[in-house]
Amino acid sequence: MFIQSNPIPETGGMTMRSFSFGTILWGLLGITCLPASALDLGGHDRDGTVIGGNVGLGRNDVQYFTPAFAGTTDPQIDLCGGLSLGWADSDAMLISLAIYGWKEGFQGQGEQMTVTAFNGLAELTWFPGGEGFWIRGGFGIGYMDFALARLPYLIEFKETGWAWSAGLGYELRIQPNVAAGLAYDYRKLQVDAFPDLDMTDARSHCLTVNLRFY
Repeated sequence: MFIQSNPIPETGGMTMRSFSFGTILWGLLGITCLPASALDLGGHDRDGTVIGGNVGLGRNDVQYFTPAFAGTTDPQIDLCGGLSLGWADSDAMLISLAIYGWKEGFQGQGEQMTVTAFNGLAELTWFPGGEGFWIRGGFGIGYMDFALARLPYLIEFKETGWAWSAGLGYELRIQPNVAAGLAYDYRKLQVDAFPDLDMTDARSHCLTVNLRFY
């Protein structure tokens, strides 16, 4: 009744998305290798409210479990991003609330799946050197809108579940109170048992361009 999805290849669009995905990754690696003097474009003081936003490309997939077996869709590359509001009282630590999301369609022979996933996370960002490179982790609640059509069956649900994330990146000041950079984040949303499925996970590897306003 419920089998693994095998999406139809997207030749032209997938090539361009893969190129953009790789470009962001190489950009992130390049920035992290720059000497400190090239990145010192202003002060890195953090004190008070911090507003953030990011947008980029995500490698998204869905893993689902039935009483008989587990299946995983082929990953798709599409837009992902989010917004955050936080507070910093030192150069080394930033605490924030953030929401991230993505929507994807997975299509195969005789079946079609659509998944929309949103994650609301409490995040902790650590700047080991007080500036530039950072590491973050988050935990919270996510929302998944799931629909699978495989005639004569139709499985649909809208449920919440636990979500978590981990990521790293690099930022530099482009204005005294504005920082820009690149980041990689892994996010996972897990929805537990309900009729027809035991568990469903929505997963995303995101490469994004980030802005923070201090």
